[in-house]
Amino acid sequence: MLTATFPTSLDIYRDGGSLSVTFMDSEGVERTLLFPVRLAADGARKFERVGYFSPTLEWFVHTSRISHITGLESVDTKQEARASSWEEARRILSELSRFMPQFQTEYAHVFPMMVKVAASDGALGESA
Repeated sequence: MLTATFPTSLDIYRDGGSLSVTFMDSEGVERTLLFPVRLAADGARKFERVGYFSPTLEWFVHTSRISHITGLESVDTKQEARASSWEEARRILSELSRFMPQFQTEYAHVFPMMVKVAASDGALGESA
């Protein structure tokens, strides 16, 4: 089971309000828990945030290979992602909550928003 050890960043995206927390897991992999925003058309070219799609977990995998021709090593990075659940998101946020009082970021307001969204399974609360 994936265990979150400490946060590295919080973010709110300019796509209309997707939310994320990036953290190190117990295996030393930096992962991002993302709540993709769900928008609905609200008139001519205006969109309104109506909630969040199911969460996803994203991370980067570093691979290397050695060329059989040149003998040189090349390093490659690819992004991996998998669907998560609101239950897993709540557990990860709970594990990270103990770090929030001392976590320094200008986006500290994002964490309580994520907790509220996860508690409502992606429904948009009045102050989210």
